[in-house]
Amino acid sequence: MSLWQPLLDALNLIPAKLTKRSDGAYIVFSDGYALPMPTLDQAKEQDILVSIRPEEFIKDESGDIEGIISDSVYLGLTTEYFVETVFSSKIQVSEESTFEEDLQKGIEFVYESILKS
Repeated sequence: MSLWQPLLDALNLIPAKLTKRSDGAYIVFSDGYALPMPTLDQAKEQDILVSIRPEEFIKDESGDIEGIISDSVYLGLTTEYFVETVFSSKIQVSEESTFEEDLQKGIEFVYESILKS
């Protein structure tokens, strides 16, 4: 683990690479998940840090981001989940609280980031 990893985790900063493909620029995470980013088509390839707001992760069975809940905090209207993924030891995910769902530590979920360019 790098010296900076606790700070990166706290800020939802995820190391990735900006790469070019024939159809444009992509942000590629360490697990291979690639997110098209056409607004960066003119930028050069480089290592980057991606900041994703907790509410931009949406639970979706057909999503590409697998994670396991390591902890959760009920905050009334929202619940904050701390999720372990292949590309980050901890990301923070925020969801509207419901009475039907009680997501506990160790439950595996699939997320789709709605981060758009």
